[in-house]
Amino acid sequence: MASLGELQSEIERLRHEVQVLKDIEAIKQLKARYFHAVDCKLWDELADCFTEDAVTNYNNGRDHYEGRDAIMKFLKSTLDMPVLTMHHGHHPEITITSETTAVGRWALEDDIITLKNRGIHGAAFYQDEYVKVDGQWKIKSTGYDLVYREMWDRNETESLRILDRMHQPSTWEGR
Repeated sequence: MASLGELQSEIERLRHEVQVLKDIEAIKQLKARYFHAVDCKLWDELADCFTEDAVTNYNNGRDHYEGRDAIMKFLKSTLDMPVLTMHHGHHPEITITSETTAVGRWALEDDIITLKNRGIHGAAFYQDEYVKVDGQWKIKSTGYDLVYREMWDRNETESLRILDRMHQPSTWEGR
């Protein structure tokens, strides 16, 4: 039979494991909000995902920005409507490094339709740092290294049309 001290130690170990799992889930939810806010152009919600002193290194570090305001200015200027995007984050590898810090790696797959009707498809790996601020996980640092990116001119296919898109009524008359 286990002693009282051993039982208390086991309970404390289990509490710690449950907290780690709760923190990992909260970080997954944070990254999901990040992708959703980017694709839906919910700029206030996206800004809330970052710490004020956050840093980004998108596109293999070519798009480096420091501070939430600079990051948001860049994201709005490159991704605002009518640019259409869909980002998919897969296979999270999250490590809790302390009660208030964590790191993560995500596989990214994204599709973009640009103002000039160019299609872009790519894959990358995000590297993130997270920090818990007032009980909420935030992105302290994020960026990705590209695996590949491909682009094509959607105008080359005469019949190619966008039938429906977010924030705009359907244009498809042939239903």
